[in-house]
Amino acid sequence: MSVQCRTAGLTVQLESEKPEWTAFALEACAGQQLQHQVAEENVDVMVLVADSARPFNRDGFSPLTRGAWSNGKEVILEDACGSGADLRIGVGGDVLRVIARIRPTWRHKGLGILDRSRQVLLHRAAMIQYPALWWAGVRGMVPLHVSAARVDGTSVLLAGPGGVGKSTLINGMLSTQGRPVSDNLCTSDGTVVHGWLVSAR
Repeated sequence: MSVQCRTAGLTVQLESEKPEWTAFALEACAGQQLQHQVAEENVDVMVLVADSARPFNRDGFSPLTRGAWSNGKEVILEDACGSGADLRIGVGGDVLRVIARIRPTWRHKGLGILDRSRQVLLHRAAMIQYPALWWAGVRGMVPLHVSAARVDGTSVLLAGPGGVGKSTLINGMLSTQGRPVSDNLCTSDGTVVHGWLVSAR
């Protein structure tokens, strides 16, 4: 199973060796999966959900900080974003490659029973959002906490404190007025603004 979506100006491909993760992959992509598959050479971030619950072998890796190790070429993150997923992250050519192993504790399993939507958000953050945000940063993009829209070929950004109506204004925009890009977070290189995969629409 393979699903692709766009976020932060990048194409992310999520593959799973676990058949039961098909529904998660579609939900994690927030209904924004690409209708036509992009050729593999045009994918920016590749995420594989492996069919293994064993911890990654850390031989040759040194501690970076609590729950993170590196061998100078790859990084291993334990329980990334509190999601119950361990990640092994490396670069292959122009592609960021992420291998995820789902290793839930009783706490993660309880969360999945009590609030599945929150569990999906944590897995999305660990396996799609943060890898894409980091890779976009490597490619010269910066994150902006703004609402954004495209109006007559121009990017319009609305910045301000939370609760003042930025998202409401963007989400209430009529198609004749412009096109919403993002209601919360974008990436930009100073010229182009890219929407961010946040929530299902």
